[in-house]
Amino acid sequence: MSFTIWLQLWGAISYLLSKVLFTTSELGDVLIQGKRRRLAWLFFLIGVPAWVTIFGIERNWIAAAVELSSTPAMFLGLVSTQQTSAPAAPPRWLDRLAKMMVGVGLMLSLYDFGGLTSITQVLEIAIVICMVFGTYQMSKERLSGYLWFMVGNLCAGSLMGLQGYYVLTLQQALSFLVMCGGYYLKARRNN
Repeated sequence: MSFTIWLQLWGAISYLLSKVLFTTSELGDVLIQGKRRRLAWLFFLIGVPAWVTIFGIERNWIAAAVELSSTPAMFLGLVSTQQTSAPAAPPRWLDRLAKMMVGVGLMLSLYDFGGLTSITQVLEIAIVICMVFGTYQMSKERLSGYLWFMVGNLCAGSLMGLQGYYVLTLQQALSFLVMCGGYYLKARRNN
């Protein structure tokens, strides 16, 4: 098995399990919901190194930088599942880190490609916007997190398909469907 196939499987399985656990956390009693959310954040974190490596291999600097910078928000989501009260507001440094990494990734990309010259760069920017907002919204258990992730899944799937990472393209399509289900379940539960 090639290194890139191994990375794709690692990233795809981890992120897909995370999405399934987020969605199924909308079912069951509060204790089961908390356990599933905790596992969802954990699998999310486990998949980060594989995704960052693939983004780096493909010179997707914007996506790599932001994926890496979203790990504190993922840790915040994990920690919030341990709390019995409402999730606390994210610390300000978390927001600053995400913004800084968007800038770092964008500057690296613009330097590497000689400007905004590629559809992959546009897709990366869309992924960044969707995943950063989605991660923050999910860490606060807001319904809108599902919507951000759905659009992000479509953009990431398109990027991975353009670059020949078909395992990850399939994973993003499946994640989109799972997020649709999660949105429906959470909306139904909120009403």
